[in-house]
Amino acid sequence: MRTRLLLTGLAAASLVATGLTAASPAYATSNTAGISSGSTNQYLQFCSSASTCNEQQPQDMYIQFTRTGSTSGPLDIFYKIVNGTAVDGTDFNTPATGEAIIAAGQIVSPDFEIPLVNEHQYGTSKSFSIVITSTTPSVTLSPGTGTETILGGNVPLDCAFNWISGTAQSMTCTARPASQVWQIQGECKADMGPPFIPEPGSDVTGDGTSSVSAPCTLFATFFNLVTS
Repeated sequence: MRTRLLLTGLAAASLVATGLTAASPAYATSNTAGISSGSTNQYLQFCSSASTCNEQQPQDMYIQFTRTGSTSGPLDIFYKIVNGTAVDGTDFNTPATGEAIIAAGQIVSPDFEIPLVNEHQYGTSKSFSIVITSTTPSVTLSPGTGTETILGGNVPLDCAFNWISGTAQSMTCTARPASQVWQIQGECKADMGPPFIPEPGSDVTGDGTSSVSAPCTLFATFFNLVTS
């Protein structure tokens, strides 16, 4: 817990009279603290091998607080969770209030991790807010609120991967709208990491099977709506 020394009345007047002034605050009004908005799928369905194909894993949301201006000292950020269509304890799990610290010399906080609840509801979209309530030292909030969105998973519940090889897969769906055009889509991972190269599969309208064959090892595959 930090405390501040305030010079008032005679003490402050004495400093002025002797030609001394208090040091300027480390944080000027131009310094800010903020939090970004983002979105994360509640679950991801994988097919990275024949034995693990169609495993479904709940995901975590990762959030960072940021600042601009002076980094000469640490910045404590206090925040609260505000429920929206996504409710703490039902759609995600995190304490209702908390503190994040941006260390001296840094402009972002360590990742703030929020576990998401896998509700097995593909296509849903729910959101909640994280509100910065105060900072120490006090700085301008910009933005003071982040809107965080929980999306449905990457594969509809009526669809399943079919493992073929490390470079080829297919997906079969059994409850798609009759006029919906979709495809399996893969991603080739570049040797040095992102960006990932998309590899679209065959188009399917309604129920059926879409296949993809890539000139590389597939890094990930997922359901993709085809739009004109």
